[in-house]
Amino acid sequence: MNQESYREKSRHGSALFPFECYIQDSGQSVLVKDHHWHDEMEWIFLQQGKIKIEIDFVEYAVAGRALICIPRGALHKISTIGPCLYYAFVFQFQMLQSVTYDHCEISLMVPLSSGEIQLQKVIDCEDAEEKMLVEELMKIASAYFNKDIAWSIEVKASLMKVIAYLVKQQKLENLDHKLKTDLVERSERIKKSITYMKEHIQEKVYLSELAELVSMNETYFCRYFKESTGMSPIEYLINLRIEEAARLIRETDYKIIEICLLSGFDNSSYFIRKFYQSKQITPKKYAMHFRKKL
Repeated sequence: MNQESYREKSRHGSALFPFECYIQDSGQSVLVKDHHWHDEMEWIFLQQGKIKIEIDFVEYAVAGRALICIPRGALHKISTIGPCLYYAFVFQFQMLQSVTYDHCEISLMVPLSSGEIQLQKVIDCEDAEEKMLVEELMKIASAYFNKDIAWSIEVKASLMKVIAYLVKQQKLENLDHKLKTDLVERSERIKKSITYMKEHIQEKVYLSELAELVSMNETYFCRYFKESTGMSPIEYLINLRIEEAARLIRETDYKIIEICLLSGFDNSSYFIRKFYQSKQITPKKYAMHFRKKL
């Protein structure tokens, strides 16, 4: 079983400098990214607006200026609530580590890299005392987009300054060993289930298959999955298929009936009804909206 389907495959940055900055500037509520994970750490610097973010099965509603720290490998989902502007910094934590095994590495960088300690998930940046933190976060974005001769040094220096600031302010979380083990186990089971759904999106997927995949009975698996994602396995699969259909409508010229089948629906009326429930627009009108722009 290949579990890579819901791990992001795109490279963030380059092999020589694995850092990327993205801007999310939306005028309305959007699902930015459904459940996914990646090997990089991700910091979201919310400038204005509201976002709803789920990190390892805990949901946070964040408003105003804030920093959200997503650990490497964490299963997460991001959506905006109304107009919103934020920067997302995605980077390999190892780029900040030293080949010299010094005090900094032993006491801080290695535990952060391994996940033994983590940065606090949500840090309010509205207070005046957080001015230095905001300045360094803006320096990261500015250096990345300006890309002058010293941009990579500036990015790296500011990333380290942010970490130093958060450590000094005790914005850290020490995970209880049992809690960490339980989270990892739950995360791996949900990742495996989602990956299986994604890989078999055009086929019939049975609850018995998903339950067997994670060594559970069907009843317990359904409850376990809903507690973790907020949706039943069937609801989640339908949502995956709707998002796949929407992607095919935006990116291809397939007919609606073809997209219905390619996204795993075998009944066009049911597909249209579910698509409308999700998007508040029919597949045909959705296609007209996007394809007239091509």
